[in-house]
Order: sequence, then structure tokens, then C-alpha cells
Amino acid sequence: MAETFQNDQIAVGWNNAGNLANIEGITVSSHRFEALDDLSGYEQGAPYVDGDGITKYNGFVKVLWISGHVTLAQYWYIHDTILAGAFSAKVTVKTRTASLATYANYNAILTIPLPAEVEWVSGAITDFVWTFSRLTAL
Repeated sequence: MAETFQNDQIAVGWNNAGNLANIEGITVSSHRFEALDDLSGYEQGAPYVDGDGITKYNGFVKVLWISGHVTLAQYWYIHDTILAGAFSAKVTVKTRTASLATYANYNAILTIPLPAEVEWVSGAITDFVWTFSRLTAL
């Protein structure tokens, strides 16, 4: 198996932890997915200030994975295989949230940008964002 640098994993559908695969180990048209920035896009939920003046959060956690480079073939692999021909679908994901070291499994909704929403450069997208919303711990 190829060397991986992080433990970010994904599987089609909810409650599918048994089929999680490391994203860096997936090869599409001879190109492996690169290691992700999985920490800079963590959002606790929608902030609000409570009556005591303390900021708290409503809603679900959201996590962004940012790929420095995604090829055209990889983009359509995400769309066709992971998202079953859609731009948003249910997935099981193993990722970090607010902790540097702790990975956990979640059911989530993965949404990717539409082709017209990204900048294509020589058949690839730079700074490609995977948006995982409605995270629910397994």
C-alpha cells in the first residue's frame, strides 16, 4: 500500500465505517489524491451570544477538506463514485475536527462545487474544497 501522511478517510453513504478508504490511497487515472488541509476549515456551528454574554454555537459542525490540486479525472471520480452522480450526497468520513491528533468517524453530507464555480487550470483545480456538513458522530 502507498504511504499516506494523514488519516482522512471516506466511504459512500451513511453508517459505512467498514468501507472507509484513506483519500491519499485512492488512485484515479494514475494520480493519487494529495494530502489534505483538514484543520483550517473547522466550524463549530452558527455563533450566537447568549444572555450571559458568552458566545455559543447552534447547529451542526462543518469541516472543510482543502486539496491543493485535484485533476479533472479526480473531480469526476468524486462526483460519479463518491457522490453517485451528484454534487452533494451522504458519506461516512473519518476526519479531525478541532483537535490536531484526534480522528473520528462521522456521517456527513459532502458537497463539492459545481464545475462552473471552480477555476480550471490545465485540466486541474487548485485549492479544491470538500465541504462536509451535518456531521454526526458514529
